[in-house]
Amino acid sequence: MIQKSTKGKKTRESLLEEIHAEDENPKLVFFVTGEDQLAQTARMAAQYFPKSMTMGIESCYTYDNGAVVENETYFLAVSQKDELLEVAGGILTDLRKAPISRILQVRRQLQAVHSGNQDTVCIEFCTNEEEKLVTTLNAALEGSGVTLLGATVFHSDLLSKPRVNLKVAFNGEVYTDACIYLFLCNKLGSIRLYRENIYQQAPNAPMHLATKVDLETKGLCELDGRPAAMVYSEEAGVPLEQVVDNVMQAPLGRAVGDEVFIASMRTRGEDGTLYNFKSVNRNDAIYILHLGDYKKVDHDLYAKMREENPSMRFVFSVECLYRYMLYKRDGYLEAYGRARDAAMGQSFGIFGASEQMGEQSVNQTALYAVFSDERK
Repeated sequence: MIQKSTKGKKTRESLLEEIHAEDENPKLVFFVTGEDQLAQTARMAAQYFPKSMTMGIESCYTYDNGAVVENETYFLAVSQKDELLEVAGGILTDLRKAPISRILQVRRQLQAVHSGNQDTVCIEFCTNEEEKLVTTLNAALEGSGVTLLGATVFHSDLLSKPRVNLKVAFNGEVYTDACIYLFLCNKLGSIRLYRENIYQQAPNAPMHLATKVDLETKGLCELDGRPAAMVYSEEAGVPLEQVVDNVMQAPLGRAVGDEVFIASMRTRGEDGTLYNFKSVNRNDAIYILHLGDYKKVDHDLYAKMREENPSMRFVFSVECLYRYMLYKRDGYLEAYGRARDAAMGQSFGIFGASEQMGEQSVNQTALYAVFSDERK
């Protein structure tokens, strides 16, 4: 995989020229760029590589081999000469309508690369409608043994506005209400996926029922028939005006069977509605979680990765921006980067607004796809 970045004051044009010098027609050119640079970067990539599949997103922060980097542009390209990775992908538009109609399209692309040996991952980046998207892609993946891993793209406006039109790019064009997706097949090895949750449910934590929601804005209006922010304030012991600021310490959790999936608050309405990065459905069981020993959680997961992947070649990750903010607040960011670098070697990660893995959409979670040279 060819990896280039604007670190060191390189321009996007010079990076594209470097990639072009290595391969005039790569299988894939994927990019991550700073806020409000998506359209220009998409046009540039498509102009340099008109016969290649180009796709990208914007993100304030990326993870690059031991360091968290702010507002830089990265290009990841898969060369035609790369015999280790096979690639297919596309875009799903009109997510608010019925993306389920695209299942056959997705299946055909999967069949083009997947060998059936647990060597393939489906990576996606979406703008909205995470639950519909997860349902659609899992229907397409059914029976294949391929697992979904992805993220909702992030823009800083999400931290202050209930409604934000997020964007993705595909083959030179920019789309809202859409998802770009990518199948990566590790031809000579395997791909293992990992999910890391640093929050816990207290044994005596009370359960609350979501009695009023607004799915369009991902608003949790009421818990147990009362304004959601008021219920949270009373249980967590924080003033109403500090409820959202407490999200890194105690996010909401949605119970599904024996598991709890995080739902992060991003802003509060005057009526007590909590607008989240993840949708909460009416009658969902909701808990208030608490922060665990994240250093130990990191250490244990990285040890498990090394044990299960002795020939680890590359790690791709997506994780929530709130984790970056937490680690920065606690002065752990540099140590986190060093620990990841020591455990994983070559790796690249993206911070997003929400994460998707398997059949669930989650928040404040880290997801990892480990490319290894040994078969499972």
